Amino acid sequence: RYTADGSWEATGVSTDSPAGAPQQGTLASDGESLYLFGGMISSAAGAVADYPSYIFRVDPATGEAVPVGMLSAPRICPQVSYRDGAFVVSGGASVYGSVQGGGMAGADLVRWVSTGDGGLTMSASPLDFSTITDQTGQVAYASGAVADGFLIAGAPNDAGTEDTYRLSTDDLSLTAYGR
Repeated sequence: RYTADGSWEATGVSTDSPAGAPQQGTLASDGESLYLFGGMISSAAGAVADYPSYIFRVDPATGEAVPVGMLSAPRICPQVSYRDGAFVVSGGASVYGSVQGGGMAGADLVRWVSTGDGGLTMSASPLDFSTITDQTGQVAYASGAVADGFLIAGAPNDAGTEDTYRLSTDDLSLTAYGR
């Protein structure tokens, strides 16, 4: 964390995972809590033990990281934006599966949802980019919160006229915004 005297200090984040502490995730806040999205967990020997899709709530005072949800896919150092109770998580890299260290395609809209037992969990809904482009592969997207929602930039649409889209958080639809 950045201190009042202008210096950086390690806070140390830990979880009860037997593998160790999460690292190379992305921190973001909703104004009340601090969250860590994605990353990886290394073993005590330094080898990567897990490529979590986890979303952790982090207590900066104690360093405790508690899992509160899952992303739709593992992402190392994803890009995260926040607005009105929702996060958009996109990009990042992965060494999981066929991606082999490349950029992660797609994006998730992450929101709190009720569980069957009356609790809450963060739920990630993958966005469907097939409605705007037929490009496949490791097509990365970046998001930003704006006054009335989110804008997402990335692959051009099939006509090649648009590469930025407005996200409706109501129905998860994407509409062309411009270039």
